[in-house]
Amino acid sequence: MFAQGDDCATAQNIGSLPAPAACPSGNGTTVSVAGTNIGATSPNPYTYLLGCQPAGNQAAPALDVWYSFTATGNLVNINISGSLASPNVAMWSGTCGNLVGFDCAIGNAAGNLT
Repeated sequence: MFAQGDDCATAQNIGSLPAPAACPSGNGTTVSVAGTNIGATSPNPYTYLLGCQPAGNQAAPALDVWYSFTATGNLVNINISGSLASPNVAMWSGTCGNLVGFDCAIGNAAGNLT
C-alpha cells in the first residue's frame, strides 16, 4: 500500500490554482484536498528544509506525501487540519531532479498548520 504522492515523481497533481482576485484581496478560490499519509514511506535520499516557521527544521526522515500545483499568483495560503501531530509543509519549485526549496512550516501538536 502506498500513500498518494509518496515521492516527488508521484506527486498528486492539483493542477493550476484558481486565479487570484484583483487587489486589494488578492486571494483566489479555495481548493480543498483530502489526503492521508497512511502507507507513506521516506524516500532515500530524503529531501528536507531547515529554518522552518515558526521555529525549527523540517522533520527528517518522515513519512511524507507530495502534491504539485501550478501557481497563478504570488501568494499561497495552506491550512492543514487533522490528526497528524506537528505536520510539516515544505514548498519546492523546479523538477524532481532539480528541486529548489524556498519555504517551510511546522504545525502544532494538535495536527493543525496555517
